[in-house]
Parts: sequence; C-alpha cells; structure tokens
Amino acid sequence: MKTIVLFHRLELTNLYVDIGRHLGDRMKIIHLAYSDHEVDLLRRSGVEGPIVHFKDEVRALWRELPVPDPGLLQQIDDTIIEQTQGAFTLNGAIQSDRGFVSLDNEECLRLAAAYYRFWDRFVAENGVDYVIHETPSLLFNVIAAIILAKYGGQYLYNIMVPSEAGSLQYLSMHGFDFSCDDIDRAIGQVGSGEIAVDADRCARFIAEYRKDLSVFLGSSISRNANLPRLFAGSVRNRLHLALNRRKFDRHVDNVDYWDLRRNVAGQKLSNLIAYRSGIDFDDFDPSVPYYFYGFQLEPEAGVYYQGHGLYMNQVKLIQNIAAQLPAGTVLYVKDHPHDHGYREAVDYRRLTQVPNIRLLPSHIPARQLIQKAQGVMTITGTAGFEAILMGKTVFAFGKTFYSACPLVVPIRNIRDLREQVYMRRGRQYDDAREIFPFVMAFLAASRPGLIDYYGGRSTKYGVDLDENARKIADMLVEKALGTP
Repeated sequence: MKTIVLFHRLELTNLYVDIGRHLGDRMKIIHLAYSDHEVDLLRRSGVEGPIVHFKDEVRALWRELPVPDPGLLQQIDDTIIEQTQGAFTLNGAIQSDRGFVSLDNEECLRLAAAYYRFWDRFVAENGVDYVIHETPSLLFNVIAAIILAKYGGQYLYNIMVPSEAGSLQYLSMHGFDFSCDDIDRAIGQVGSGEIAVDADRCARFIAEYRKDLSVFLGSSISRNANLPRLFAGSVRNRLHLALNRRKFDRHVDNVDYWDLRRNVAGQKLSNLIAYRSGIDFDDFDPSVPYYFYGFQLEPEAGVYYQGHGLYMNQVKLIQNIAAQLPAGTVLYVKDHPHDHGYREAVDYRRLTQVPNIRLLPSHIPARQLIQKAQGVMTITGTAGFEAILMGKTVFAFGKTFYSACPLVVPIRNIRDLREQVYMRRGRQYDDAREIFPFVMAFLAASRPGLIDYYGGRSTKYGVDLDENARKIADMLVEKALGTP
C-alpha cells in the first residue's frame, strides 16, 4: 500500500480532510500540519489519529543545529543541484524564498539545514511515496519536492486550468519544476493514435475560449481601490503588527512574520496614490505592430521558483525584451489583474522611460491584447496558454504545463530572444487544426474538480465539496496504482 502525506496549510486543510476521508484504507495516510492552526482545524474536523506538527519538528531541529556543519551544507547543495538538474544551488533556492528576507546568511543556512533534516528523516523513516501540498513556492516545500525525488517519490500539487464550458478542471503536477505526467502521457498517446483527436471538441473548446475575453479565475480579482478603506486597513495592520510581533518566531515562522510586517493595505494605499499622481497609462492601439508581456504576480512561485530564480526582477526582463524586438514594433505591458495596486509605482516609471514600451491599465483582459499580437512573452503565465489557443507564438522563459506545445519557443537565455523573434517575424497560425493534437492531449489530461480553496473559492463556485474531494481522492489512488 502506498503512503501519502496530506500536508495541511491554511484553506487546503478543508480540502485535504475530505480527501483523506474518501481515501479511506486505499492508501496509508499521514497528516502533516503546518502549524497550531492546522492542528486545531484537523481536530475540530474529526481527525483523531497522530498528527505531525511541521513547525514543532523544524523548531526542534533548529535548536539541534546552532551552526550548520559544512559537510551537511555540501550534502544539501549537492542534492539540490542533482535533483533540479542544475537549476538551483542551495544559495539560489534560499534567494527565491520571500520569507528569508529578514534572516542573515547564517540563519538562512541553518534553517535550510533544519528543513532538509526534517524531510530527509521523515520521508525515509515513514516510507513516504507522495506528499500532496501547494505549488512549490517556499523553501520548506521546495526541499520537500527535492527529497521526495531523491527517494523515488513524488511531491504532488494541482493547478486550476482553463476548462470546457460549464466545468472546473485542474492538472495534477509533481516535482519542483512543474512536470505533468498526464500531459506528457496524453501527448504520446495522441501521437501514437491511442487517443483519437476529436476535431469537433477541440474546435469548440478553442472557439469558446477565443470569444470569451473575461479574466481567468476572475472571481479572485482584488478590486479594493477605495483609499479610505485601505487607510483604515493599514492602521489595523499596524496595530496588529504591534500587538503580535512577539508571537512570531522570525526563523521558524519566517513567511508568516514577513506577511505580518509588509502591511498589504498600506502598500496598496501608497502605490495607488503614486499611480494617480505620477503614472500615465497608455491607450491600447491594436493597429500598431506589437508584442505583449503580462506581469506575473510577485512574490509567487511562477516567478521565483518556476522561473528558476532568474527573472525575479520582471522590470529588467521586460526592458531586455523590448530592446530585442524588431524596429517599428512596441511591447505592450500590463500588470496582473488579480491584485491591482500591489506593485510600486517606481517599477512602472522605469518601464515608461523605455521608448518602445507601452504601459496599459491592469483591468484590460489579456485575451483582448493577445488577439492582434505578433507574439506573447511570458515566464510561465496563463497568458502563454491563452496565446496558444489564439494561434500566437509564445516565447516562454520558464517551464509549465503548456511547454510541449509546438507554438511555444523556450528561451533559456535572454540573449537568444532576438534571433528567435526575428526568425518568426510575421508568422501566424491561422489554422486552428495545427494545435488540435496538443489541445486534445490537454483536454485528456485535465481532470474535473476544484483544488484551489484559497480566497474563498470553495464557496464562490457553488461546488459540491464532498463529491469534489471524492474525485480528487480517486485521482490520487489512480496515480498510486499507475492506472491512468
């Protein structure tokens, strides 16, 4: 029997409790709670057996490792390099964790060693085959993915993807680098004829997508731009910080401590005021030859870990992209619509100083901009998949679920971009049948269900949560048995 760890953190706890109930005795289940909060949720949800407390385990190891042994650090570094195929070193993995910004170098290495020790012992001693959690976005779960790979297991996570009309669907991913066995398998099966291309289904999916210009997962858009309300929120956050600062251990609670200190409402208030007084957004003119880049949210996994830590400064990446475009073309840039006001105005000012960059308001749907674009630039964003369905070339700086599509041009070095762009200048994919094989593989790999419970989505979409959990549990058993 396979062993799976349900790693509970925040709203995922609600989903995983139901999944565990539906798994029953089909898999051996270990409950791993991120903090006291998740332990309490589990007990109140009726989980009676042993619960491993992640932070308590790490805190104990932190005390055991006052000064990381150079040999242990070398072992961690070697393991990370090997399991990420050279994408990361230990220092690179640390640099991509937003929660480590308040720690000095010795503290970072010490905490990384504690994470490594925990996961190495935990996986080996319990014979763990799978850990299911969120996208690898912080060092503690990135190291989990690396250790699972070292022992031949898999770190699993699911991502919501655009779906056929009237449904919610996701892809099951694994590893630090957004691998999707289901898509890889389906592409092979389509190529061999084992899965027949349903031309009508593919055409219908593409047509529906092209006519709908709404924002993907638009219910998650943060529309709070009311300045008095943000001011009140900022004051509350400052009071909360003053009252709770000492409750957090800035080492073991590093990301929670970081989140407490940053005062999102105060940042948005300052940024929105600066936008109004010093940022002139451009109008969208589709008659001008252009390429499109959509900002990805920061700090998020898609930019930090999925982009291998190379493109954490998206402003500089955008400037470099604009410098390599053909004469007479512009680069339209807009920010992510899900969280208006999170970016500092100085980022926008730097972009507006580049002659062939046009900065657009974030509320414009990306699909509207993609329609007439000569190509789309992205790290790993959803805009890349949207561009594929609209027949556009995608220049991608990272790896994600749509990387295997023939319309995607992987860019491993920014210096390679100019040659790839010039080679494809003016190329359009007007015949949608060219992407039918990939679209068929994508549809075959997508699974029905809602896996993102953050931001209250579990109630916003009106999903039968029990049935939803049953479907996901069945997927996990199917994966464990190797029977797609």
